[in-house]
Amino acid sequence: MKTDAYSKIILTIIAVCLAINVLKDMQIIQSAQAKAPETKLVAPQSSTIDVRIVGWDASSYNPVYVKVK
Repeated sequence: MKTDAYSKIILTIIAVCLAINVLKDMQIIQSAQAKAPETKLVAPQSSTIDVRIVGWDASSYNPVYVKVK
């Protein structure tokens, strides 16, 4: 009786491992892929670009200094 339970447990573990090996290669949910932008927005140097700031976290503020001619 003890051998029968041991065999069932070992065979169940083997079956679960085989199922995991088969299922890990199947793509049930497609992976996300980025699409390259088709056009680039280039502004002339003499014009300005409006920028909308969506969020602001004052704790992570690091100033960036830019040289302006």
